[in-house]
Amino acid sequence: MAPEAADAMMRYLDLSGTFANPASIQHCLGQTAESAIEDARSKIASVFNTKKKDFVFTSGATESNNLAIQGVAQTYRHQGKHIVTSAIEHKSVLDTCKHLESHGFSVTYLRPDNEGRISVDTVLQAITDDTILVSLMYANNETGAIQPIDKLAQALQDQKALFHVDAAQVAGKLPIDLTAMPIDLLSISAHKFYGPKGCGCLYVRNRNKIHLTPIMFGGGQEYRFRLRPGTLPTHQIVAMATALTLAHENMATDFAHCRTLK
Repeated sequence: MAPEAADAMMRYLDLSGTFANPASIQHCLGQTAESAIEDARSKIASVFNTKKKDFVFTSGATESNNLAIQGVAQTYRHQGKHIVTSAIEHKSVLDTCKHLESHGFSVTYLRPDNEGRISVDTVLQAITDDTILVSLMYANNETGAIQPIDKLAQALQDQKALFHVDAAQVAGKLPIDLTAMPIDLLSISAHKFYGPKGCGCLYVRNRNKIHLTPIMFGGGQEYRFRLRPGTLPTHQIVAMATALTLAHENMATDFAHCRTLK
């Protein structure tokens, strides 16, 4: 973890800091924790140039990917049961798609070109009237190949299928403007940009239009969504927002450093 993120995390763990449950807003300690959660949500939204209400906190990109893919599949199965993804996705996407195939969905696994990329034309050719979701990673975790997500997002605007992006390897490393880039769903993990393990987000554009079926049930702590139960880990979420802000501020310098190393 970045030292700044670790320092921020420690302030929310013991009696000297804000240790309370952020869902317990009947008392001042819980209200203070909730305020810290919402401040972190605002910081994350600022990095991606969008609204804070569009983010639901999860345990990381694996959960976010599951919630996005399964949530869309169950909500929109009456409109179609076809999903387009690629053969080089993270296991959390591939295994989720395999699970859905065992429940009557069909999945097209696109193969990359010799540079490890999926072209816009390849994606558009795979879409049928039955397609409800396209799910592709922004950058591959093994090869580093960056997909043309901005072009894909623009091309898919004319399709009924929703567009989900696993951005775990890109968040904090390349700029992502979610106002300019019409992505419907986007997953990130804090530990990919020097935040804590076990924490992440799912971005959901336009919740009045996009509805997801929950994959877990309980107290409904993420009350804006009612998508994800479980006591929110204030310390992890604050640390994630701190790390992401730091990565965003240092992005140009870090990119130049990596280019020099390359």
